[in-house]
Amino acid sequence: MQKGGMTSLDAMIDLWGFAGLYGKDAVTTSEDVSYTLVGSGGTFTLLGGFILKGKEFLGGAPLNLPSFGDTGFNRNYQDFHNQPYHFWANVNTTAQGGVLGEAIGRFANDLHEGWDPSEALKTLQERGTSWEDYFLSLKGLEMGQMLRSGALTVDQAGSWMQTNLNAPAGPAYDFWKSTGTGWWPSVWMQHAVDLFR
Repeated sequence: MQKGGMTSLDAMIDLWGFAGLYGKDAVTTSEDVSYTLVGSGGTFTLLGGFILKGKEFLGGAPLNLPSFGDTGFNRNYQDFHNQPYHFWANVNTTAQGGVLGEAIGRFANDLHEGWDPSEALKTLQERGTSWEDYFLSLKGLEMGQMLRSGALTVDQAGSWMQTNLNAPAGPAYDFWKSTGTGWWPSVWMQHAVDLFR
């Protein structure tokens, strides 16, 4: 999504700014944004989003969530998919759940990117396992903890997103990206399914 010079990252930041106008604390504002971007909330935002997306994939009612791309994000976080959705599911899981939310987020991130068999059932264009998503998820968990602890306020969060999601992910990204994804079991499953398409 890039209309009139607005990128997907800009739109997410503007949504945060709009939600922040209502005078709520950062954790409550995160929850409001989550229902707009992900369709679910609470400590289990990631699980709720996964279930809703699964129902939609299997022919259920469409979620009618905003369809963002990855424009405005640093290339280390771009994989041609809805990056605000991916980022915010992790932000809110941790903002709402604290340490438990972060543990859920880390487990879900490893599971989805490396082991998720449902990715093999999707078309090539719909598949979303990538190092870019993995590291974007870690940034989301970091922001969620900062919102929860009060280290990041409603007024500061927009500039934090602009600065941190525009910057490279760092040396860990460069190392892991160089290993590729061919060794991930989720990718093996995708290749196996592709043999029968």
